[in-house]
Amino acid sequence: MIKIGIIGEHPSNDSKPIKSILEKEYESKNIQFLVLLGNIRGSQLDGKNGKPSRKAIDELGRRFRLEKLNFVIYIRDLDGFPSEEKKIKARQNWFEILDEKGANGKGVFLLNIYELEALILADIKTFNQLYSVNIAFKGNPMYQAEPKELLKTKTAKSPKGKYKESDAADIFEQLDIKKIKNHQQYHQFIEELNQRF
Repeated sequence: MIKIGIIGEHPSNDSKPIKSILEKEYESKNIQFLVLLGNIRGSQLDGKNGKPSRKAIDELGRRFRLEKLNFVIYIRDLDGFPSEEKKIKARQNWFEILDEKGANGKGVFLLNIYELEALILADIKTFNQLYSVNIAFKGNPMYQAEPKELLKTKTAKSPKGKYKESDAADIFEQLDIKKIKNHQQYHQFIEELNQRF
């Protein structure tokens, strides 16, 4: 069995949603996905100068050895556009340091541009059905500023209630994998992940 750890900014809001879509993506393979560092969230992952915190490095190293992981997936939001090279470089540096020190360089990075919710926009039809709304989105999700806020605003009067970040895990269980793969950032991530098997 292949064992893969997942680290995100929040276990329920990004690690579990990505875990659920990857379990669908690789259901025919003998893979176990494990959410890691559930007690270290958001800015707690960061130390000084955009580097990973000592706590994140130590806890990852401990779990990597304890669980005998094959490799680790790291999830971060850019909170910016693909043109913001300094932000991208800072996130990339964070990943490389944490991966090298905590998981012996055995990681794959999923950098969400703009936020994880951009992946929901890639399958807006499913989201519309779940929330009984009619959001017309035909653009490139990578260029949608604050997709989370867009979903919250458009669902303010939904019978299901306004979208919350904690809804992401349930939504991702319903998303169409083929549509999500059309999202450039996710597609690149899957291509890199496939090279590990």
